[in-house]
Amino acid sequence: MDNESEKWARVLWDYLCLRQPLEKSDVIIGLGCHDVRVAERSAVLFLEGWAPWLLFTGYLGNQTAGQKDVLLLHFSGPFRKTN
Repeated sequence: MDNESEKWARVLWDYLCLRQPLEKSDVIIGLGCHDVRVAERSAVLFLEGWAPWLLFTGYLGNQTAGQKDVLLLHFSGPFRKTN
């Protein structure tokens, strides 16, 4: 990435990043993305108990189609943590 693009990416990131502390919630929503780290982070937050529900949006994209680990995340409804 060139310096100009990186500068504007930083401006956008700083605008979108709220820098708020985590707090317990009703649901964790993992927004569909080509970066599987989004799903991984959502799953970690769920397993740590930040919310009893985990919902992913979207489906397989160009970057994730054919990845076995991503297929494991595909489901027909939200996950609910049970004790």
